[in-house]
Amino acid sequence: MAEAKFEAALIKKLEAEGWTYRKDLSYVSIKVLEGHWREVLNENNAYKLNGKPLSDVEFGLVIQEVQRIKTPYDVQLLLVGAGGVGSIPITRDDGSNLEVWTNVKYLDTK
Repeated sequence: MAEAKFEAALIKKLEAEGWTYRKDLSYVSIKVLEGHWREVLNENNAYKLNGKPLSDVEFGLVIQEVQRIKTPYDVQLLLVGAGGVGSIPITRDDGSNLEVWTNVKYLDTK
């Protein structure tokens, strides 16, 4: 029961900070969460992707980079980065290089 109380308090706190609780993403598989993150990355990087969303191979490179890191703290540093913008460099299927921004909450991309 303590875990349920903690979860409820955390959700309430995050909502107060502007986050939206997504019930459709609760108690789902890793694949579902990865699929959602892929959608977010494609949306946040749309202007850099030139109409070509991340391919399975390209998204796999992003996932590999996250999995390579050993501690939650270091993953957080990768995802949030300096100044609230994290990035992961990948090579696209066409051979071009791309910095995939993992968090553009505070970045004006217009």
